[in-house]
Amino acid sequence: DVDVLAMQEIKCKPEQFPIAAFEEAGYEVAVHGLNQWNGVAIASRLPMSDVQTSFSGMPGFQKGMEGPDQPLEARAISALIDDVRVWSLYIPNGRSLDDPHYRYKLDWLGALAEHTRHELAFANLLAAGVTDVVRPLVPAGYTFWDYKQLRFPRNEGMRIDFVLGTPAFAEAVAGASIHRDERKGEIPSDHVPVMVDLDFGGADDDDMPMIFG
Repeated sequence: DVDVLAMQEIKCKPEQFPIAAFEEAGYEVAVHGLNQWNGVAIASRLPMSDVQTSFSGMPGFQKGMEGPDQPLEARAISALIDDVRVWSLYIPNGRSLDDPHYRYKLDWLGALAEHTRHELAFANLLAAGVTDVVRPLVPAGYTFWDYKQLRFPRNEGMRIDFVLGTPAFAEAVAGASIHRDERKGEIPSDHVPVMVDLDFGGADDDDMPMIFG
């Protein structure tokens, strides 16, 4: 009778995970695993969307390697389930105070804290009365892909570019689009344009439309 199950340390690639058994039990499954280490997954009886396999600023780790380009481990996966963002996180073990993995753990938790603060700030902005006018029309798709680790070819991105508007503005939105192909080509931006089509023919002058991009 569990609706949503978050799993950590699955220690396998997606093709090795017993997805069929979960589906037979009535679950939809999202899996993120790279090898016999770490790995995370979510099983849900409710539909899942906008699955993400990292959070903003999440550091990577490789023994003997330093710097910002270390490969990301399979330690995070999230999905939007019934308007709730669910995360399954496998936090690094610090091992010992003098181990490089301890610094990795602190950096990882610090990045998670910063990501959470950003999400809460965004939630407060939405609570002020504006809404994302693109997602209802374009429910899937990313707007940002990091340059590292072939994120774009693998379609491992994030949706972090928004068009927010007041109710009057939202009513005027006639269409929306995310221009993914702008991420291709030579020396592209890591973000792509997010566009809306507007029709202000019926706007109420007492409720001035406002937009935040």
